[in-house]
Amino acid sequence: RSPGAEKLFVPSWLPDGPPQRLLAFRGDVPYLVVTGRDGSRAVLLGVRLDERLARHLNESGWFDVYFYVAKEGFLHSTPTFVVQQGQGGRVLVQDHAVPVENVWGPWPAPQNAGWLDRPLVGWFRVAGKIVDLKTGQCARAPGLITLLRTSPAAVWRDFVRAPFALGEKIRNALTGTALVLGILYLIVVGIAVLMILAITRAVARLSRGAREISRGNLDHRIPVKRRDQLGDLALSFNGMADAVQRMLTEVREKERLAHELELARQIQENLLPGRRLSLGEVEVRASFRPAAEVGGDYFDVLVPEKGRVIAAVGDVAGHGLATGLFMASVKSAVAAFVGEGYRGVELLERLKELMDEGNRQHRQPMVTLAVAEIDVNHRTVRLASAGHPPAFVLHRDGSVEEVLLGSMPLGFPRCRPRESVVELEPGATLVLYSDGLVEAVDGRDEAFGYERLRRLLEEGPAAPDTVLERLERALEGHAAGRPLADDVTIVVAGISKDVVDPNIGSLGPKS
Repeated sequence: RSPGAEKLFVPSWLPDGPPQRLLAFRGDVPYLVVTGRDGSRAVLLGVRLDERLARHLNESGWFDVYFYVAKEGFLHSTPTFVVQQGQGGRVLVQDHAVPVENVWGPWPAPQNAGWLDRPLVGWFRVAGKIVDLKTGQCARAPGLITLLRTSPAAVWRDFVRAPFALGEKIRNALTGTALVLGILYLIVVGIAVLMILAITRAVARLSRGAREISRGNLDHRIPVKRRDQLGDLALSFNGMADAVQRMLTEVREKERLAHELELARQIQENLLPGRRLSLGEVEVRASFRPAAEVGGDYFDVLVPEKGRVIAAVGDVAGHGLATGLFMASVKSAVAAFVGEGYRGVELLERLKELMDEGNRQHRQPMVTLAVAEIDVNHRTVRLASAGHPPAFVLHRDGSVEEVLLGSMPLGFPRCRPRESVVELEPGATLVLYSDGLVEAVDGRDEAFGYERLRRLLEEGPAAPDTVLERLERALEGHAAGRPLADDVTIVVAGISKDVVDPNIGSLGPKS
């Protein structure tokens, strides 16, 4: 227990909460009281601020204190006190002498002391709140101040403990700090040199990679040894090289395929008959426009015997090389069956059987096919169709007859080809076409359509040349330069008004 401490009673007014510091008087004796309560537990500790406590505190050596009860003024009514030093170490407070000699001894000062060793006296308040311990109410009591005597030199000596200790400590601290900073500087310089070398090597690898790529060495790759921005750049560079290599491979492959497709297109063109055929009294004009390099449409003109001409128009589903090859096989099969004597529905039924056998081995595309056999002697045309768009007959009197034969395409399990015989008098015209004609769209996605086709045919009877030119011109105007979405095939045939030539022979060379 500190000197002067006394055990005090615990007042009932003490509130719960953290400890608080109070100032109380018992008579004229001030007490510094620390209180605290936690539920049923309470603590009240008071320290008597008297000369005994002051002498105990003064033993530290560099300062002297004195607790002065200023009866001349009160704590809250006197904002400040005037403290003066008189002769012989006397101290005056508000012009009243304070008996500090009972507590303070002579001020220790070394020989040849200067003004920094001269003692100075100041004051400060001990606490700002004075309470009555019995009631807990604020009390009006004399003011309590603490007088403090010290000198700047005493404060300094207590701080440094010796005259040269601080300088030694400062020098040692600066030396240690400089040593640490020097080591850190060397470490930082070393790290910077290593980083510069690593960055230089990474940039050099990027430069070498760029030169290799510029020389055409697309197999060159930059080794990735870093996980920073330069490493990401190397990964991006390698990705770019991979992309360029893939792109060039794809370009070469596309060029190869384009060359093969061009050869296939030329072969397909050579497989098709001429566009202008004169077969005795029968004039045939044709137009073929593939939507891709190799289309799925085909047409053929055959002369199986004197006085008969067969025109066939087919549409194989799809585009490309495989479709073109299948179209060539269909063309060969039709020609072979015609040579064997098959006509009309019988020809289509035989072709259906052949395709059904092929479908049992592997899936084949569907085919729409229309076969028209013109009998010059009887002035008729025998039309057979398997899922193909309807044919039109433009008669000499200007009427347009639509020959619609409903059926599913070849290759479909429920395909049932149908046929019909229509009169084809001299001067009349037969029009066969693929669905690419009526499905061609303009800039507003409007289809060419059957109605437009019928209106064009109803403009009047004409020779096959004129009818074909009329349809081609209308198609070009409708598409307005847009690429075709499907192949377009048009075959126009007619019997001239001249007398039948009994010497109609087989199909001659293209014209």
